[in-house]
Order: sequence, then structure tokens, then C-alpha cells
Amino acid sequence: MSFYSDFAGYYETVFPLVEDAYLFLRARTPGRAAVLDVGCGSGDYCARFAEEGHESVGVDVDPEMISAARARYPRPGFAVLDMSDLGQLSGSFGCVYCIGNVLSHLPPSGLDAFLGAVGRLVSPGGSWIFQTVNWDYVLRHGSFRFPDVEVPDEGLVFEREYPTVSKEGTPFLTRLRRRNELLFEGDVTLYPLTASEYVSAHRRHPLEPVGHYSDWRGSVFRPETMSSSVYHFVRAGRPRRRREAG
Repeated sequence: MSFYSDFAGYYETVFPLVEDAYLFLRARTPGRAAVLDVGCGSGDYCARFAEEGHESVGVDVDPEMISAARARYPRPGFAVLDMSDLGQLSGSFGCVYCIGNVLSHLPPSGLDAFLGAVGRLVSPGGSWIFQTVNWDYVLRHGSFRFPDVEVPDEGLVFEREYPTVSKEGTPFLTRLRRRNELLFEGDVTLYPLTASEYVSAHRRHPLEPVGHYSDWRGSVFRPETMSSSVYHFVRAGRPRRRREAG
């Protein structure tokens, strides 16, 4: 994943924190519960939770991303960890989230073990939230190119495309340009799953579906329309009550 190391210094410029996304996550995090960001990138969501009094932990496979997160945000806890190794973590979190299409990097063969780890880490009554592209829509096409992300003040243009789309593995090509200069390009393989496949994969785990949306404002998910795909699950069981003194 060398692309992500190259991109670490530009990540927050090209993809700043989305306020609607943060508000969605926070509204589904009970009280001041701890939170875990799987694929935290440069850590801006972790930092925002920490600013509001949450214990906040972020993990990412890329060491450069974690270095950038630690340098900019001293309060959250950050660690280099592949999401396929999430079972190595311990603790209890009121919200575990994985956004920005990160889960699509995980091969389907590793999904059951990953969800098993999530089910152990989410506290009873807590939330598991993840976001991917709408693979139902993309899989109907032989290829797909995203609209360019432009940062005019920096002269940056970020290009993304799937030159071929396949459930066996879809190449994700990326390029970052500054005006006429190519700063870098990279590729990584993604593994598309439809919404029904993602929901079905959760049935063996104590994670109950409570919402599926096309954006962070809670719009109805429509598989035939290009959009995000935002899933909200809740860990079965009730939160533990604090014992009253006396």
C-alpha cells in the first residue's frame, strides 16, 4: 500500500473531515463512550472525538498515515494495525467505525474473522458503522471513474477510477496532480460486495442491522443510484448499568 504512504502528507487537504459524517457517528455513540476508528488515515475523526471528551483510538495499516496522525493529534491513541488483525485488539468501545470505503480493501475470506473481532470490541448496545461506495451500482458497470477532487488553492487534482470492475478483485487507480505535474500515482485491489452480501455476513455475529443509508444525512439507500453506502449495526444486548452507591 505504498500509495497511502505517499498520500499521507496530502490526505487531509484532499479529504478533510466531513461534518455530516462526524455528526452521524457521534449521534450513534452512547454518552462519552470510547470509539475505535478502523482505517483512521491521518486521524482527524479520532481527534474530533477526543476533543469532545471521548477516549479515541485509531488504527491504520500504513505507518506513514499513523506518523502523520500522531504528529498532528497528540490526544488520541494511534497504532499501526492491518484490519485483518483486528482480533489482536482488546477493550470495549461504544462505537467502532470504518469509513471511506476502507472495508473494501479486505478480501471476502477475511470478513468473518473481522466481524467476529468487531462483535467482541463493540460494547452491548454500541454501534458498528461502516461506509463503502455503492457496489450494487458499480458492479453493474464494466468500469467506473469518480469525479475529480479539486483543491484550487493548492492547485491539486485527485483522480480515481476502477478501470475494470470484478468481484474477484477490482483495481483502484489513483493519481494526484498539481497543475501539470504528476505528484504520484498508485493502485490497490478492492473487493466489492453487494449490500445484501454485507448484511448476510453479519448474521453469524451479535450485530443487528438498524439502518442503511445513501449518505451521512440518512437518505434512503437506493442500489440503482451512485452514492455512498452507509451501514449501521448495533451490538445485541443492553449496556451495563453503573452500580448505584449506598
